[in-house]
Amino acid sequence: MGITHRRVSDENPDLGFHPRCEAFRAKLFQDLACNTCHRPDAQGRGPVLEGLFGKTVSLQSGETVTVDEAYVRESILTPSAKITAGFQPVMPTFQGLVTEEQLLELVEYVKSLKALPQVQSR
Repeated sequence: MGITHRRVSDENPDLGFHPRCEAFRAKLFQDLACNTCHRPDAQGRGPVLEGLFGKTVSLQSGETVTVDEAYVRESILTPSAKITAGFQPVMPTFQGLVTEEQLLELVEYVKSLKALPQVQSR
């Protein structure tokens, strides 16, 4: 018998993050191997996602885009549509591999990732 999971944000659209969902979202991110390319130490093949939501990024095309829910969603389903400058178009599509519910959870997970604290050198 599986665990029934429902989105907290469906109950309250202003509440997109809930601690009880954090582990589920992190596990989904890991199970899909997103963490192998999107690493917080910038050693992966994809952009660092921590602190990225809400920021403006440059694309290979020379355009800029704000990292919002629509952009994250498009990047998961059609990753070659907008390639972040400095990266190769190596991310596979997850179209047909994730459910709508999983897609929404992944978007919420990316939104929840905060920038890592900067270490000051002396």
